[in-house]
Formats: sequence, structure tokens, C-alpha cells
Amino acid sequence: MNEVVIAEKNYLTRHWWALAIRGIVVILLGLILLIWPGLTAEALILIFGIYFLAHGIFTLFTAADLRKEDHRGSIVLGGLISIAAGIFLLCWPATAILITIWIIAFWALITGIFEISAVFQLPRATTGKWLLFLSGLLSIIIGLILLTRPGVGLLAVIWLIGIYAIIAGITLLGLAARLRGQR
Repeated sequence: MNEVVIAEKNYLTRHWWALAIRGIVVILLGLILLIWPGLTAEALILIFGIYFLAHGIFTLFTAADLRKEDHRGSIVLGGLISIAAGIFLLCWPATAILITIWIIAFWALITGIFEISAVFQLPRATTGKWLLFLSGLLSIIIGLILLTRPGVGLLAVIWLIGIYAIIAGITLLGLAARLRGQR
């Protein structure tokens, strides 16, 4: 293995826990949405605002450790977009649910694109890349569904997002477990 591949693999295995935390938070969010689907639109906005902020902060934390990597800019941009979406949702909670659905849809699309592009930048020897690819693909699918069918009703959207969150969280936990195993 050359030094770049070893350095990238060491980085991923050192930060497996960040993916695990993200996976756990996403699964908990999904369970909350499925158990209490009658959440008000304002509560949904607040939950996603907090999640977007947390996701953005963890993404920027990851980018801070990649000072010399070529793809650092895309990671920083993804984190900043997530933080901006979180701030917007928290500052204007009375915003129409349609706008919230669009924000979630665009966030899911952007996250999915960044996750899939990250798969192709990881060393070939990295195991479990398919889990990151699957997480990205699920994000893109949910984003497209929400963009093309925003009027399906708030309850349906809550259930759809809850199921998506649980599946995405499981894939992130699977990847984290594989990376931890490589340590």
C-alpha cells in the first residue's frame, strides 16, 4: 500500500465513531417520527433544524482533520449547507411545511451526492464502501420523492422520512462497525 492509501485508511478507522454517532442520531430521529407521527409541523421543523446543525458540525469536524485533502472543499460546503439549513429552520419555525419539505429534499439530494462522490475517492482497499454508497443512494431517492410529490400529506412525509432515517442510520452504523473492525 502506498502512503496516501494508508493515511486515508488510518483516518477512516480513527473516526469510525463519528459515523456511529451520526447513525444512532438518525435512527432515533426515525423512531420518534414513526412512534409519534402526529408531531406538529413546527416540532418537525425544530427536530430537523437541530439534526441539520448537528450533521453540519460533525461534517466540519471531519473536514478540519482533512487539511491537505483535495476533496476537503466539498466536505466543508456540505457541512456549511447543512448548518445554514438548520439555522433557517430554527429561526423561522412558522415557515410553511412545503418550504421545509423542499429544504429536506434538497439537503437529502446534496448529502446523497456528496456521500456517493466520497465512495469514489476512498481507497480501493476500503471495505464497506457499498454502505456509504447505499446511504447516498437512499438520500437521493428520498430527495427526489419529496421534490416531485410534496403534497402527499404531512403524515405520509413524516412516515417516509422516519423510515428513510432508520435505514440510513443502519447503513451508517454498518459502515462504522466495518471501519472499527479495520482498526
